Amino acid sequence: MSKASVIVEGAVKNKGHWHDKGYWASVDTDGGNVTVAFTHVLRVPKLDVRVRIHGNQGRFWVFAEKWEYLAPPKGKTDGTFPVKSDSEIEDAVVRRIRSLNEFTVDDFHTLEILHLIKKNKRDKRVLGSVLRKFKAKDWIKEIRQVHSRRKECHHRPVVLWTRTVQFDKIMVESVS
Repeated sequence: MSKASVIVEGAVKNKGHWHDKGYWASVDTDGGNVTVAFTHVLRVPKLDVRVRIHGNQGRFWVFAEKWEYLAPPKGKTDGTFPVKSDSEIEDAVVRRIRSLNEFTVDDFHTLEILHLIKKNKRDKRVLGSVLRKFKAKDWIKEIRQVHSRRKECHHRPVVLWTRTVQFDKIMVESVS
């Protein structure tokens, strides 16, 4: 008997511990409530936030493999970006992109940008948020996954991006 792949969309209304196996959650969907099982490795989404859960249909429960938010959770910024935008950092990234045809987040770990991140008391992960914001504006697009060149990243996969517009025509003030 093979398990069927399913997608559940709705808001988590209840969650609890499922013995030593992980956690369960009651998801309120348009078609009613669905119980979804999560292993210890896959955390349960926040309550009352719309999610899309990919999983396998079991006899009674759906067994989650991955999930994503469909709406920003409380405390997150608009556009589902996990950190607030910072126009100074975005301006520096735009200036750097102007000189590159293809780039990864590694290309933005320059002294100037890292200094701005430290000065504004931000985390380096803000760079990923900036790139996702540019992608949402259709200024850049993904090409493929490559390995990071930075030693501290241990060659983890990162996205290789390319420009879809001429950045020299984009006014730095229009980034925000």
